[in-house]
Amino acid sequence: MKSVRHAPITVVVPAYNEEDNIVSCLDSIASQTVLPSEVIVVANACTDRTYDKALSLKNTFGQRGVTLNVINVPQKGVALARNTGFNAAANEIIASTDADSVPRKDWIEHIHAHFNLRPHIVAITGPVVMTDAPRPIPAVTRLGWYIFITKILEVYAGFQTITTANAGIKKTAFLAAGGFDNSITSPSGTEGIDDSEFSSRLSAHGAIITDRKMLVESTFRRYDTPKKAIKTTVTRARAWRGIKKQHLALISS
Repeated sequence: MKSVRHAPITVVVPAYNEEDNIVSCLDSIASQTVLPSEVIVVANACTDRTYDKALSLKNTFGQRGVTLNVINVPQKGVALARNTGFNAAANEIIASTDADSVPRKDWIEHIHAHFNLRPHIVAITGPVVMTDAPRPIPAVTRLGWYIFITKILEVYAGFQTITTANAGIKKTAFLAAGGFDNSITSPSGTEGIDDSEFSSRLSAHGAIITDRKMLVESTFRRYDTPKKAIKTTVTRARAWRGIKKQHLALISS
């Protein structure tokens, strides 16, 4: 059997009622060209079979030399779930994705290479391709629409943001920044955007860079109707105004 290289990286996957998606996500992680040494799934207030389905793959990962831990967190909250996984991580480099996402086969390989070549960075992020969206959205996202948007936001707010569906982060920087804001219970709720809010604080501890070739495929479900798309866009725009004020206050203090 062909040997597969391992990297000292922990993958963290928060999951809220993702029984239909969690196996595909974990299968993609188990099929990486360079495998992580650890995977942590945080089953967050799940009322379905997410926990059991994730746990059923423990032996599959073990046969590949990867430790799979599944943590049950009864209190709902996306930031709480991420913090639980990040704090439990055994490695300095943490790869972050979502349960409805499927990283490309060279995802861990890209993350590992970047941190080896650029020890000064605290995080790396890449595009998320919405494969199930109506045309031409998949093609546009594949060309790097997300990176384009984050560059606009960088000019507006003064820092590069990550997407937690596709990122690599140093644990020491995560801890120094204070982790994710536990008051944020949804990634697109009215209280804010967990990844961007976190990035506003993380960026004070080092460089956040982007890689257009570090791809993760995900779903379009948060935008699958015009009403949802408009609501999410307006919510995020409002949240970004507050995040900008927070970042400016941080760097001026």
